[in-house]
Amino acid sequence: MTNLNRIESREMAKPDVFEMVMRYLKLLWIKKFWIILITGFTVIIWIVFYSFYLEKAAQYTTYAVIQFDDPRTSRGFSPVTDFDYMSNLSKVAILRSNSFSTKVVDSLKLNVSIVTPGIRREQFFSSIRLDSLPQFGLYKFVKTNNKFSTYYTKKSENISDKLIFSTNFHEDSTIAFDLNGLHLKINPFYFQQVPEISVRCIPNRIASELLKNRIDTRLERTQTLLTIGYSDRDPGFSADVSNAIAKIFINMLYEQKRYQTSSVIASLEGQLHVSRGELEQAENNLRRFREQNPFVFL
Repeated sequence: MTNLNRIESREMAKPDVFEMVMRYLKLLWIKKFWIILITGFTVIIWIVFYSFYLEKAAQYTTYAVIQFDDPRTSRGFSPVTDFDYMSNLSKVAILRSNSFSTKVVDSLKLNVSIVTPGIRREQFFSSIRLDSLPQFGLYKFVKTNNKFSTYYTKKSENISDKLIFSTNFHEDSTIAFDLNGLHLKINPFYFQQVPEISVRCIPNRIASELLKNRIDTRLERTQTLLTIGYSDRDPGFSADVSNAIAKIFINMLYEQKRYQTSSVIASLEGQLHVSRGELEQAENNLRRFREQNPFVFL
């Protein structure tokens, strides 16, 4: 009897699940103000964090695919067959060369970049032209009322926000900036929403290194399909750079092929010239032999 009573008392001591759930719900209802406040504060913090950090750090990668001929399927007689076959692996190394990255930087003027996020480069600049030695640094374009001003900063020379250019602002006309070796034509569209836009101008060698770091290459196992990727905050600009990289890369391959072909042709022409000389010498020796030995027949 004693053991039975203990078992019954234990069963009665078990808490009711429904009662516990209702108790928690009542507690949440009582504390609803703090829950709503904490939840709203968390959402606001996340939105601010995304807007000022994650959105700025977002990178868009675009790809260009180039297909090479497989030399193993066409091993006919050709003086440049071996060159083409051996160069499939080395072609990728061209993308990491200084000469290649310099050509891409010069072609797209990549040493001029927009620092302010959310500005589309191809829409902001109508044209970009640089002198051989432009003044590198940070250029801040500011629109205040009907004035357009440019401030120049170069920390290495202790120059900070120096006013170097000012003109009247017109929303329907392109702004021409020609100073410090930079010749820029700027569309006034973005200044209606963003009154201050910063642009940086850096040396070609630094721009080339930055370009190399943003290029991703993958060569398939068959070594006939090359994928070139480029990453940037601006998806449209990323696509433009990827297409330019592929175009310049193909042009450099054609230049190498033409150089190799001209070298082979020059070598063959030299060998042909030597062979012609040897043939003429042999014909002269034969003619002299016949003149000296008219009764000997070969």
